[in-house]
Amino acid sequence: MQKFIEVSEQVPYPIGEKYHIPTALGTGHFWRFTGDNFTFLHITIDLAKPYHIHLPNHYALILRDGSISTCELSTFTLQQEQAIVFLVNDTFIDYIQRWYNLSPAVTKQLFTLFEDDYSIELKQALDVIIRFLPTADMAENYYKSKAQELMALLVYYAAKRQDPERDAMTRLHNFITMHFDQNLALADLAKHAHMSKSKMTQDFKARFGYSIGEYVQDLRLKRAQLLLTSSDEPMYAIATKLGFKRQSSFSEWFKLATKESPLQYRNKSCTP
Repeated sequence: MQKFIEVSEQVPYPIGEKYHIPTALGTGHFWRFTGDNFTFLHITIDLAKPYHIHLPNHYALILRDGSISTCELSTFTLQQEQAIVFLVNDTFIDYIQRWYNLSPAVTKQLFTLFEDDYSIELKQALDVIIRFLPTADMAENYYKSKAQELMALLVYYAAKRQDPERDAMTRLHNFITMHFDQNLALADLAKHAHMSKSKMTQDFKARFGYSIGEYVQDLRLKRAQLLLTSSDEPMYAIATKLGFKRQSSFSEWFKLATKESPLQYRNKSCTP
């Protein structure tokens, strides 16, 4: 099978690889940026015959002709395309499952087809990626942040599909899951749920078996442990991501929860 031809020019994209289509296959080009277990593709091609790509255990979110679709890439066919593709593998899916503390049922929904009214934000996010070209010094962080943004939206839609009736407690649970790193005052959550604070806390505990505070603390702890073991980010950056104003407050909280300091936990996880 004839391969696409990589070219050295980086215009208009500051990083990544650009490929031209060999004349024997057709015309066009595509650009690819690959991050940690995810890839963005900008495709503009017109091929003489279908070109089949076999990527098992990979999943894609695709914007073409103004429409959003998702698919598992055991077989992915290109022919006449003007599209942007966001592609992830099983490792990225597993990371997102731990990041958002997802149930297996919700995880399975991440790259399944969804209703049109769910797709507006996804279209807007991908359209921004198409139109905005970051400078070389910010491009890598930009595409990483966009990958996380797209996954957050897919998590949100998958959670909604698990609850067709979208009752108040499920909506509240999903909201906390997406915003636990912010200052979630019970009074503000009660306004969001359109109920009194006492009824909200009672109903939440009755529905899920744990209090709102316990759930937030559990989410924060799991996210802290994930960041400490899967990244080399400094402690102050992790503290900020978890909603702590001071690194010392984060360290005290983490040690109280685990009997270890964040540094001890990180060092232990790195020990063979």
